[in-house]
Amino acid sequence: SDACALNIIRPEGTITTINDGATRLVGIAPGRLIGTPLGVLLRAEAPDIAIADRFDALRRRVAADGGGELELMLNGRDEQVVPVSASLAAIDGRDGGIAGYVLVAQDIGRRVAAEAAARRDRAFLEAVIDAVPAAVFVKDRAHRWLLMSEEGRRLLGRPGSDFIGATDTDFYAPEQAQRYWAQDDAVLERPMALPWIQG
Repeated sequence: SDACALNIIRPEGTITTINDGATRLVGIAPGRLIGTPLGVLLRAEAPDIAIADRFDALRRRVAADGGGELELMLNGRDEQVVPVSASLAAIDGRDGGIAGYVLVAQDIGRRVAAEAAARRDRAFLEAVIDAVPAAVFVKDRAHRWLLMSEEGRRLLGRPGSDFIGATDTDFYAPEQAQRYWAQDDAVLERPMALPWIQG
């Protein structure tokens, strides 16, 4: 789901008010959420962090990050893990202290899954091009190198990390870089393999 949860939390970390999105997000009924320490829902970054200390750890993390949004994992129903983008803001009390907190959390499960799939796809593509006994280069429309095969790295005599994100102009004379860019543009106009000669 793409639920957006709004939670009002007491200064010590107990949930006092929630919206429907909060119950949809974690799959727990309102009666079970209200009055529960937020630490129960916060997935511990380390297994030895006690439930009582998780809210304090979250407040410290928000303070260290200067506020703004951060990514968390929440504990949902039936041991489900719910990745969220969250922000925590203090509610100022009349006495000048903190009256409570507002936690807003947006489900980012689809994005997290898509990012994981993209990482798997990229790792697979890298393995395939490294298995090809030829120099293979992958560039974007701005002529930046995105991937380079093991053979390409060997031919160029440098690690791929020197090239990823760079362009031909970072390594070659302007006229040579322009020739390579013209070849790149030809491939982008009509995808085809081009012979490459180092030099």
